[in-house]
Amino acid sequence: DAENTKDIYSKYDNFAKKFFGVFLLLAVIFGVLGQIFGPDERDILKTNCKEYNPQWYQVFEDGTKVSVETPTVIEAEYVTLTTTLPDNVLAGECVCFRPVWQDVVISVNGEVRVDYSTADSRPFGKNSPMRYLFVELTSEDSGKELTYAFSSQSKYAGDMREGYIGDRLSIWLHLFQVNGAHMFITIFLLMMSI
Repeated sequence: DAENTKDIYSKYDNFAKKFFGVFLLLAVIFGVLGQIFGPDERDILKTNCKEYNPQWYQVFEDGTKVSVETPTVIEAEYVTLTTTLPDNVLAGECVCFRPVWQDVVISVNGEVRVDYSTADSRPFGKNSPMRYLFVELTSEDSGKELTYAFSSQSKYAGDMREGYIGDRLSIWLHLFQVNGAHMFITIFLLMMSI
């Protein structure tokens, strides 16, 4: 009786192996043939990361504007800068900024897209830590006004660094290429210290 049960399991085992082997082979063939002969279904958005250094204008409380070259440091705790987005913005593109120890509000045509502050959540300190901020754009944002308002009570008050524009992945890849070695060394030293 045990021999019969063993034979039955052996038959089912062989059948299952053959079935899944054929299924896997067909899936691989389907995938390869689909890549060769099928239509291109990749996202048509592929914008490389570029530095975003448009003409910025500092806006004062009385509404006057003064041209500002970036990156720069403006001698003020609270700064509002405006610029005009490019005329050919694609849906899915982002503008990326890196504020250091600053609270930031970023608006497009008066609509707040990013409001970054850790004032309600941080246990210590007076300023929000450094962070990469991504502003998601749509094609309707082409030519619209971008407002970047930031404040800080630190030595980084008024510090406006370079920005980037492109799809999110290409920006992250660029940042990793630029800062990857520093990050690797930091992680390595942390592991060695432990």
